[in-house]
Amino acid sequence: LKEKKYKNVFICGLTNAGKSTLINAFLKLNGEKELVSTSYIPNTTLENINLKIGEINFIDTPGFKYELSLYNEIGADKLLKILPKKELKIKTFQIKDGDSIMVEDIFRIDYYGNNNSLNFYMNNNLNNKKFKSKNKEYLENLNSKEYELKGKKDIVISGLGFIKLNKEGNIKIYMNNLNLINVRDKMI
Repeated sequence: LKEKKYKNVFICGLTNAGKSTLINAFLKLNGEKELVSTSYIPNTTLENINLKIGEINFIDTPGFKYELSLYNEIGADKLLKILPKKELKIKTFQIKDGDSIMVEDIFRIDYYGNNNSLNFYMNNNLNNKKFKSKNKEYLENLNSKEYELKGKKDIVISGLGFIKLNKEGNIKIYMNNLNLINVRDKMI
């Protein structure tokens, strides 16, 4: 930017990626006050915002909407509950064959296999409930899908977070939109 070759710089990216925060950092570097509203709630920027910083016109754009996200599936009250407001603390559950864990009324996981542990990387304020799946019918009216997981895997729920499965095992997930679920090799 010091070469001043560009007159207009568009800041683009996914919803809630930190575009407005980046603009505010440029303003601070230029000795100006932060002017752009930021929030942990998606879609805060609703239209292009033009800001001149030195010789350059920065355009803060609304985020690209990621279609496969829980954000698009739930109401504003639940959205406020799932979005983390501070650093996540890992919640770990020791599970046995036939155990289930329910997160709010969003999804349920039934586990089948040897003793294992699940590490939840999502908002700490979400209510989790562990129970024996044969004894409860929580969320069984939702769509479900079974996964045979070999090795250490993560179960990603787009817009919510992920769960690390520490050993191989089989799971069944109950959730409205099963397209939001992805299984990947462990990251941590």
